[in-house]
Amino acid sequence: MSHVDPVTGEKHIADVKTPFGLVIEFQHSPIKPEERASREEFYKKMIWVVDGNRAETDSYYFKAGLRQLEKDRPEFQVRWEGSSRLLQNWSESRAKVFIDFGQEWFWKLVRFDQSTKIGTVEAVPKIRLERYINKKIRKQDVIGAR
Repeated sequence: MSHVDPVTGEKHIADVKTPFGLVIEFQHSPIKPEERASREEFYKKMIWVVDGNRAETDSYYFKAGLRQLEKDRPEFQVRWEGSSRLLQNWSESRAKVFIDFGQEWFWKLVRFDQSTKIGTVEAVPKIRLERYINKKIRKQDVIGAR
């Protein structure tokens, strides 16, 4: 879906835009921080789904640094030891970031400290995110039907 910024004339193409205005961007290739910030500012209500398998070692370093914070809780600490900048690159996003390593869940980036390379992520089953989006669509349909 293509949109043009009325002020700057800049063209933005959303991967998915739901009926209630949420934009979902699927990011496989590297993106400059300025471009990421520009999209977030333009779309406002958006989430990123980032390909965690783009770089060969990202999945390995992510799994190696993962530690569950509390039993039966979805939050994990991740200590990044590798040279990849996957978490660092997305840590300044104002939108929600979900990293996809091709499993049955996403890893929602909660926070990441660039100086210590320690962050918090939350395991989010893919079906839960799908239900959230569907719930928002149904709610919007109900509101729009009035």
